[in-house]
Amino acid sequence: MTVSRVILILGCMWLASCYTRKEGCLDNLANNYDVTADDACVTCCKFPALKLQIKHFLGDSIYRSNDTLINDNGQKYIIEDVRYYLSEFSLFQSDSVYHIREKIKTTDNLIIIDNDMKIMRSADASIDIGTVSGYGRFDSLKFNLGLSTVITNNSFGNLDAAHVLLTNNKLKDGNGNTAYLTLRYKRLTSVKDSSITQTIYVTQRPQIPTLVKDTVVNTVKGSAIVYPIKADYKVLLQNLDLTLKPDSLGKLLSANLKNMIIVK
Repeated sequence: MTVSRVILILGCMWLASCYTRKEGCLDNLANNYDVTADDACVTCCKFPALKLQIKHFLGDSIYRSNDTLINDNGQKYIIEDVRYYLSEFSLFQSDSVYHIREKIKTTDNLIIIDNDMKIMRSADASIDIGTVSGYGRFDSLKFNLGLSTVITNNSFGNLDAAHVLLTNNKLKDGNGNTAYLTLRYKRLTSVKDSSITQTIYVTQRPQIPTLVKDTVVNTVKGSAIVYPIKADYKVLLQNLDLTLKPDSLGKLLSANLKNMIIVK
């Protein structure tokens, strides 16, 4: 073997021993897919966020927390704050169905579900639902108003400090029961400059069919998937007698929830 050939072989062996394998995202649906990576990373992949963009209304007017309304009973009131749960999101693309990638599980690890339950507030312009392993043309979005029995009848562990199912963060009535919607309003009385502020809690599970938003959304890799939704809070107290106690109002108000979210 010639000296030059020995030098060549030794050089190749040296280069090989000096090569450092590159770790990166090898999921081609991720925003940061790295075709040059040798090994897949554990948690570095980043995926598009599903966002819900909600416009809040009072009938035909944009919602404002100081607007005076008049219901069917001639009672004047102001809706100061509305909060409610949205959950179980499904995103459709041709023949494929996408769910939120993030998961939560019960403390006994027997139940694993999508971590997509959120609280929408009348003060919020949008909320992030979670991330999705996909991009392109999406045909429709399905979700629920409220929480399923799987969520409310089980205890989930390892939740982050801001999670909406934790006791300090969840919607609940004065007795600690889960509330699917809370509404704080001010009833204006006949006495000059007099008002009564109360909070109504809907603790009965909403009997509402799954909401479907049949809207085409086109996205490119790396961009968020944004679906616009409209909520009308005027319908909530429109036909109720505001002189009733909050508990009674909560039971009656639950029937109006089916008209609150407008998805078409």
